[in-house]
This record gives sequence, C-alpha cells and structure tokens, in this order.
Amino acid sequence: MKTLIIRIGYVLAPLMCAALFLIHTDATLISARSSPQQSRAMIAQPSRWVAFSADLMRVHELSGKVYAGRAYTAADGSTRYETGPTLKSIDAIAIKNIATKTFFVWQGGSTWTSQPMQLPPHGWIPVPRALGDKTTVVSDLIEGYSVVKTSWAKGWIYEAPQLNFFPVTTMWTCQTAIAKSCGIWYYNITPGEQPSDLFAPPRDATIIPLDEPGGIVKR
Repeated sequence: MKTLIIRIGYVLAPLMCAALFLIHTDATLISARSSPQQSRAMIAQPSRWVAFSADLMRVHELSGKVYAGRAYTAADGSTRYETGPTLKSIDAIAIKNIATKTFFVWQGGSTWTSQPMQLPPHGWIPVPRALGDKTTVVSDLIEGYSVVKTSWAKGWIYEAPQLNFFPVTTMWTCQTAIAKSCGIWYYNITPGEQPSDLFAPPRDATIIPLDEPGGIVKR
C-alpha cells in the first residue's frame, strides 16, 4: 500500500483515499467565517512563504510500517510531497502548484492526475495563528526551530512558526505492538528556494485531468 503525505494549510483532518493515506491533506478547506482566535495572542511568523526542503520518516500507526520521503516548499507556497519504502524508491508524489492553480498526483506507473485548485481571492498567503487552549508554546527546539504544540483527537502536532507553521513532528498513538512511536518526523530541513521543475510533472508525463477541485478547495 502506497503512502502519500501531504501538508494541510487550515484543517487537520486525517483522511484515507484509495491507496493513499492523506495525513496532512492538501485538500485544504478555505472558510470565510471569522475566527474566535482573533481575540487571542497571535503567534509571530514570516509574512511570506519560507522556501525549504526536508526529508521525512513516517511510522504508520496501524501497521507499524516505516515510510521515507521528502517535502519541498517554494517561495510562492507551492509544495511537493513524495513518499515510498525508501528515499530511493519513491512511489507516490503530490504537488500543489500555486502559479498554475493545479494539484498533481502520481501513484506510480506512467500517468499523473491533475485537479483545479480554488485559491482565496486575496491570494495564497500564510494563515495567521493564535495561541489557545489546544495550542501552546513549548521550550524544546525541534530540528533547531522553536515550535508550538497542538493537541488533537489522535495525538499531537509540533509546528514551526518560522516555517509558516510547518508540522515538523506529528505524533499518533500506535495501535500495533510492532512500533513504539508512530507519526511523521521531518529532518534535514534546509532553507532556500527550490527548483521550479519540482512543482510540476515531468514534461513528457501523461496527465489525466479531473474536473473535481483538489489541493486547495473552498468550503
């Protein structure tokens, strides 16, 4: 079973879609409703997207199986996530291309799929965040970054404000005796703009267009 790990922007919602485990799903939901966080202490972060690359390891909470992968973020907010049994055997890729407003997915084989994305009218910019009952500052650094910890139904997520709240570590309760710690860990985080060709399928790829929006979707 292939595992695809994708970052969420607004909503933490673990989903299963066919053979893909969409952990931080790129099907980001956009809502125009006001937030009660506006009256709470805001957490400082860069006003523009911070470009970087990172490696990742995931230990599945049900099977205990270990996956490897990479994550890339561009200065315009575009993202690429790729996973597989090892870093040398990637078998699933998801790309959110902000410039073309397109969400691309590859699950092995010779074809990709593409879906239109629905960006906010004001553009794709970092989302303000505030401290609250479930989001607190922790003293320990992760990969050299200060983090905030948010508790949710199945575990904890540690996000780095300096990286626009990128989830550097996500923990779940293991449901198998095979693994003692389950979740996603990002490491080798390296700031810097990424090559533009990472955020699109290969030029000779066969792409199957889908009508249903994906990647970033209005509520």
